[in-house]
Parts: sequence; structure tokens; C-alpha cells
Amino acid sequence: MQETSPDHELWDVHCRGFLPSRDPVKVLPSPFDILTRLVEQLPSLCADGSVRKVLDSHAQQILELLPQYKGLTSDQLERAHSILGYLGLGYVRVGGRETLATLPRFLAAPWVLVSNLLSRRPMLDYSGCVLYNWERIDPHGPISMDNIRLLHRFTGPLLLLLYSPTSSSPK
Repeated sequence: MQETSPDHELWDVHCRGFLPSRDPVKVLPSPFDILTRLVEQLPSLCADGSVRKVLDSHAQQILELLPQYKGLTSDQLERAHSILGYLGLGYVRVGGRETLATLPRFLAAPWVLVSNLLSRRPMLDYSGCVLYNWERIDPHGPISMDNIRLLHRFTGPLLLLLYSPTSSSPK
């Protein structure tokens, strides 16, 4: 594989195969850092059933970001797409007593906007869940199984809640 440079398109398969040509952005710039903080809290929020309550409390702040997404780089948009996917799935599947059929506007509007900017669908897809959801443990080391970790994931009992047909919050 070729060495990467900032000049390559993010999804140039000649650089790293199916991985992005640059390491994923880990943290979004201010004022989008609220999204980064919320997704980092997501496992705890899912475990205690407070996903909807906490996300609802930040609804206005999340909506106020809408006009600013167009100023993000493609790398930052990819991170935002991934984060919004995790937040949306957590909100719908484990955020309350019942699984929801729709997202509230404060999550749906930015997710649709970012998806449109990336020419993708608003869903937690393989790109957002795997290909653009990792970091190097040693930033100067190789991209190898023992030197990368996922940034965000649903694990253990949360997976059962997310993917069971009658998902509900923990009691």
C-alpha cells in the first residue's frame, strides 16, 4: 500500500485498501465537541437507561449546530456521521421503555444533513461502525490488529438490548 498524504481522497482505495486514506478524526472541533462528549457517555447512558433523557436535555444545543456542518471537512463529516449514528441507534433502541419508530428532529435533522453532504444514507453503516471508527494505540506505530482499537462500540448486554426484537431499557 502507498504511504498516505493529505492530498488523497479520504476513501482512495489505492492507499490502504478499504480503510480511509487518513486515520479517522477522533474528536470534533468546538462547538461540535458536545457530540463527541455524548457518544463517549453512551455506554453508561445505555446501561442505566438515561439515553433519551440526557440527549433530550441537549436537544437545543444539537439543533443549533445545523448551519455549521457545511463548514466541516470530509474527515470531520465522517466522524459526525458515525457519532450521530451511534447516538441515533442508542436513542431509538435502548433509550426508553419502548423502541421508537422515528428519531426526534434534533437528532434526525443533523444526521440527514451530514448524510446528504457525504452522499450516504442516515444509518449506522459499516463505514461509521468499523472503517472510520478506530484509532491507533501508538499513533506512530503500524495499522495492525495489536495497535488499533475501536473508538465507539456497543458491547455485552447492550448488544442484546440493541438487536433484540423487543428491545427495552434495563430495569
